Amino acid sequence: MEGMGNMAEIQKGFGTPEGSGEVGMLSRRLRVLEEQYTNIRRKVQVTDQNMLSYHKKNISENKALTMELNEIRHMIDEIQNNILLIIKELKLCAKKEDVNVLQRYINMWEPVNFVTRKEVEKIVEDVISERKV
Repeated sequence: MEGMGNMAEIQKGFGTPEGSGEVGMLSRRLRVLEEQYTNIRRKVQVTDQNMLSYHKKNISENKALTMELNEIRHMIDEIQNNILLIIKELKLCAKKEDVNVLQRYINMWEPVNFVTRKEVEKIVEDVISERKV
């Protein structure tokens, strides 16, 4: 019952000029709090939207980087295969020592001084024709 008495006193207080001033002050404070709450909700919504757009952007960038990384890996594989092919072909080439041996034989034989079959036939014909004369 004591709670009822307090309620009656509060209701009595509203009828007084003091009570209506308090109600007005409480009403203003409530409006201010509601506005602050509304502003905070808007800020939270904007933050959520920004986070979602940032997350989507990161996902798309991550996909692009993954694709680029896969392309680079493929290119590296191709380069490695080409290098292996070049190595195989270089193993089939003559070595420097082999080339030096051939060069010594060529210098010894002097192929520049060789004559062709046609030149020999012409020389033989010339010699025969000189002897006949």
